[in-house]
Amino acid sequence: MGSKNFERMLDDYYANRGWDIEGNPTREILELLGLGHAADNLEKAGFLGKPIEGGVPAVRGRKLKPMAM
Repeated sequence: MGSKNFERMLDDYYANRGWDIEGNPTREILELLGLGHAADNLEKAGFLGKPIEGGVPAVRGRKLKPMAM
């Protein structure tokens, strides 16, 4: 599978979950999940829609390898 196909599939995957193009949850999806307070806190800290340092690593631009269970 080519890189362009992967990127298109990743975009679709994120969109179907209500995430932004970087794979971060949007305020709307957090509120839908009953996590509006978390969205407020993330926004106050400047992290809403941005990866949190030390949190889940960014996926874009990396080759993904399946993890062993």
